[in-house]
Amino acid sequence: MRIKSRKTEAQNQPTELSDALENYFSNTIISQLFVDADMVLRKFTPPAMKHFNLSPDDLGKHMNEMSGNIPFPTSRRTSRR
Repeated sequence: MRIKSRKTEAQNQPTELSDALENYFSNTIISQLFVDADMVLRKFTPPAMKHFNLSPDDLGKHMNEMSGNIPFPTSRRTSRR
C-alpha cells in the first residue's frame, strides 16, 4: 500500500504544479508573454491581453503576426540573451 501511496503523490505533482501556474496566470498584475524557441506565442497573462491588445486567437501565432502593439524587434533581442 505504501508504494501505491507514493506513486499517487508523484502523479499528482504535475497537476498541482499546473494548477499553481494557472492560478498565477489568472491573478498576476504583471504583463507577461510566453513564447517558445520559434517565437510563437504560447500563453499570456490577463494584463498582457489588455496592455498588448491581444485575444485568445493570438495564441499559436508567430510574434510577427501579432495584431497588438508588441515591439517585436526589441522583444526578440531581449529574449535571445
